[in-house]
Amino acid sequence: MYVVTWLVSEVVLVLAGLIVCLYITYRFITRNNDYFSKRNVPYIKPTLVFGNTLSVFMRKVSMHEFVIQLYSQLDGHKIGGTFQLMQPVYLVRDPELIKLVTVKDFEHFVDLPAFIPEDHEPILTKSLQALKGQKWKDMRSTLSPAFTSSKMKMLFTLMSETSKQLTSHLENHVLSLELKDLFTKYTNDVIATAAFGIQCNTLDNPDNDFYKMGKEFNNFSLLRLIIFIAYTWIPNVMKMLGATLIPKKTSDFFRKLVRDSIKFREQEGIIRPDMIHLLMQVRQDDLREDGSSSLGIDDIAAQALVFFTAGFEFVATLLSFATLLLAVHQDIQQQVKEEVDEVLAEHGGQVTYEAVQRIRRLDNILSETLRMYPPASLISRRCVKEYHVPGSDLKLEQSCIVNVPINGLHHDPQYFPDPETFNPDRFNEDNKHNIQPFTYMPFGSGPRHCIANRFVLLETKVALVHLLSHFDLHTTPKTQLPVRLARKFEMTVEGGFWCGFKLRPQTSSASASGHD
Repeated sequence: MYVVTWLVSEVVLVLAGLIVCLYITYRFITRNNDYFSKRNVPYIKPTLVFGNTLSVFMRKVSMHEFVIQLYSQLDGHKIGGTFQLMQPVYLVRDPELIKLVTVKDFEHFVDLPAFIPEDHEPILTKSLQALKGQKWKDMRSTLSPAFTSSKMKMLFTLMSETSKQLTSHLENHVLSLELKDLFTKYTNDVIATAAFGIQCNTLDNPDNDFYKMGKEFNNFSLLRLIIFIAYTWIPNVMKMLGATLIPKKTSDFFRKLVRDSIKFREQEGIIRPDMIHLLMQVRQDDLREDGSSSLGIDDIAAQALVFFTAGFEFVATLLSFATLLLAVHQDIQQQVKEEVDEVLAEHGGQVTYEAVQRIRRLDNILSETLRMYPPASLISRRCVKEYHVPGSDLKLEQSCIVNVPINGLHHDPQYFPDPETFNPDRFNEDNKHNIQPFTYMPFGSGPRHCIANRFVLLETKVALVHLLSHFDLHTTPKTQLPVRLARKFEMTVEGGFWCGFKLRPQTSSASASGHD
């Protein structure tokens, strides 16, 4: 009897302990669930642990669609509450309030949210996107001269030469191709030559180290996702464990590449119109009296990787969508080809920097592609000092996160009628004035907008001009229509971006813009 009583008491104690542990865990998980209700802010009810993001993690919707859903659920409100996992995050829907957050009252929202400690993974934390406060301001000021129109003109020749290699490759492989694979190889070669000063020829030699490391750098795998989530919950533990978002061999590869390139150029007196050279010039201009510079090897490597992220993944995705949309919309493709032919004919059939800038219809096509499929579905800001939202009693406390749902705004029929229809004429000279400010922001807004946007657009336009002057684009049996986004974190389509290329009948522009 005594033994039975003892066993019962032990079981009761264990159950009681378990209940207490479960209660404490539940209280910890739900500790922020009343965050917005206490502030009288409309919000989307969260689920346990995942907040409002469960559908994304379960891959029920794409990230693109998820942001539109959040935006729609807070319809009628200028600002609302969402939960990014267990963290409360404000969602700003009103264009005027977006203007305040990103531009007019920018000093309250200087920083982006940080998930990695500053002294961890220097190749990431020293990049312009990751820097905070005065460090960011100093680096932005330091880098801005490297992104002017005149500097982009310097890089044009390198982009155009790589585009010629692309058209040559396609002339020998005119068939149905998966665009993302094709353009990732193209953008890899542009970045290799325009940013790092090396030749890869990835289209014919995809086994090169630069391409393999670049794919690894941009691969948002399940393991990397888990590490990323863990950093948001237990950053100090992850740092202690030495967990990294970027594999050490990858960061070491790019660091060594930059170091060796700088050393070789300085020793041999080599000047090459690429991004490493521009950053070396910036470092030279930044020299102190003792010969040192605030721009070290890690800083240059980190900023070079800004180009890698923008020029590799973003451009490959933008090119894939734009090319596929032109293949689907033959009338629009025909119109832009006619303008390409006309402008190139006026420039002796050559794809020059000035010619590319004159093809306005191509600008409209890319603007509409970026509206429908922006590189980032939302942008985030961290409040660095308390902010009183004008016209309300709401005060945003220091360190809170504010998101701007770019994709929601881009697909709101209030701002863009019939938003799911591909209509480049929205951005022509007669119509673009109808676009309400701060409803179209493919590269972000304010001082924190993407510094490499000129690079992205120029790289994309150069490739398309070369392609359109040589090929007719068309759908194939592998092209899945209508185009549907895949239920993934990265921006891609179900079944892949399949497109056919057919050599155009020889025209003066197509033949002259070909290969020397």
